[in-house]
Formats: sequence, structure tokens, C-alpha cells
Amino acid sequence: MRVEGQKMENRLLLSSPALQREEEAAKPQEGGKEAALRASAPLDPEKVEEFGKVLKSLFEVFSLELHFTVHRPTGELIARIVNRETGEVIREIPPEKFLDMIAKLQELAGILVDEVV
Repeated sequence: MRVEGQKMENRLLLSSPALQREEEAAKPQEGGKEAALRASAPLDPEKVEEFGKVLKSLFEVFSLELHFTVHRPTGELIARIVNRETGEVIREIPPEKFLDMIAKLQELAGILVDEVV
């Protein structure tokens, strides 16, 4: 299902000053290994908080909620975008069925392989 205004939402998120600064910081500069280390550095808590506020305001405008759960068999985090009024799940990232399939494949691999060398 497509959320109306999704293009506007993406434009607002991408134009966030915090994200633009983060993108600039993540671009590899001169210096090889040092540049790679800077690109993988942890996010600044202030930037994450600013991004969270922007995201929260967008979800309020579109009457949406963001729910997080952990898929027990794989330990992966699942994010669900839910319509606040109807409770309908609009988007699930990654899809739970996909994670169920991964868990089943891991289980089957465990049956075929007893130990890792």
C-alpha cells in the first residue's frame, strides 16, 4: 500500500540539516584508512535526536505510528509503519515472512552441518 505524500516525506527527510551534515562526514576524504574509520564512526546523539524529531512530526502529519519488535528466531529488528486510525500495517521492514524463511534455512543448515571448522 502506498502512503500519500510519501515523496514529500522523503524530500523532507533528505533535506534535514543533520542528515546533510552526516552525509558529508560519511564521504571518504583523503587519507585511506583514516577516512574509512571516520565514515564508520558512531552517530552523534544530537543528530539522531534531531532526526527523530523530524521523523516523529512527519508521522503525526500522516497519522502513522512506528513500532519496533525483535524477531525472536533471528534476533533481527523489525520496524512496522502502522496507520494510527485503523491499526493496519502499511509497511514492515524487513518483512516477517522473510525473516521466518531465514530462520528456517538456518535450522535446515544446522541439520546438515553438525559443527563449524
